[in-house]
Amino acid sequence: MVPHFVLGQEADSSRAFEVQGYFSEMPSALVQRIHEQWLVENEVHNRLNFFLYPLRGLKASLQLRNRFIAGNYFDKVPSYAESFGGDRGVADLSFNIATGKHYVCNTQVDRLYLEYSGAHVDITAGRQRINWAQTLVWNPNDIFNNYSFFDFDYIEKPGADALRIQFYPGARSNIELDAKVDSSKKATLAGLVKMNLLNYDFQLLAGVLHGRDLTLGLGWSGSIGGAAFRGEAGYYRPLKHFADSQAIVQLSLGSDYSFSNSLLLQAEVLYSYNPYRQNIGSLLLYYAAPLSAENLSFTDWNLFVQASYPITPLLNSSLALMSFPRVQGYYLGPSLSWSLASNLSLSGVVQIFSGRFMGIPGNSANRTTFSLSFLRLKFSF
Repeated sequence: MVPHFVLGQEADSSRAFEVQGYFSEMPSALVQRIHEQWLVENEVHNRLNFFLYPLRGLKASLQLRNRFIAGNYFDKVPSYAESFGGDRGVADLSFNIATGKHYVCNTQVDRLYLEYSGAHVDITAGRQRINWAQTLVWNPNDIFNNYSFFDFDYIEKPGADALRIQFYPGARSNIELDAKVDSSKKATLAGLVKMNLLNYDFQLLAGVLHGRDLTLGLGWSGSIGGAAFRGEAGYYRPLKHFADSQAIVQLSLGSDYSFSNSLLLQAEVLYSYNPYRQNIGSLLLYYAAPLSAENLSFTDWNLFVQASYPITPLLNSSLALMSFPRVQGYYLGPSLSWSLASNLSLSGVVQIFSGRFMGIPGNSANRTTFSLSFLRLKFSF
């Protein structure tokens, strides 16, 4: 249940102040089979979302992630604590409140914005989520806030320090102009047009990514024979030496279908042409690296399938599989989620990665495999 606090407004007007959030307790373990080592950590996670409605049509929000993380990962990776103490926004709003040999306590502001909503326009300024994605796993159109599918515990996704202006000329169309600046002081500027044609939602985008790449995009969402059909295409080409440069092209296609017995099947494929792509030595590096729209994968072809099924009304199961053919790699992700009460859940997630990668140049490729296991108890309020 969400607590509401009304301050000095009429009963028929919108509430003036609102607080939401959750607490979660999540132990996890990482095992890498090359060295047969166990890395264990425990994360206590608290989220607080504050909303203020001072005037009709005006909203302000402050949202925080508070995390206490402890474990032997700090022994193996000396810079692990420091990795929490910064973010990718123009303002560094991630703070390590306390650190020790085996722990870190971090607070991060990932939303801080002021939003005005009029009859045909919305204007939002500050740290916010700008989501241009249409597909579910790989998102070439999500140029402001791309995220990793594997980071299941961060459902809110990162925010961007941006100005967002949305116009609504009709009931089934809108025009959007956005500008973002990141921690390296590089700007991303883009416009988006959305329309509905033939019962499909289409979007076209154009702009400059990270102050260096011309960006063009196309996205759509609709259905074929009862199955959802979505897609995104992205084109990125350096503005410097434009005629002599090569373009990066990303294309993702996805579909899902829900059966009468509540079984949900999802599938997605990504084609990624990137002449500037660098080889990685392990899937663990790919797992930890921040993603951007022009760098969604380390292989040309990527395949994804997932099945979800409610075993009982309170117990849901899921199994995800990814394939990376070029490195003979795969990802396997089973999970279970149990609703203990209306605001309390228990979930277990396993993530297994494997692939053949080149180590020292000239040597044959070696298979590396690692797995992560998570158990999360979550209380929402």
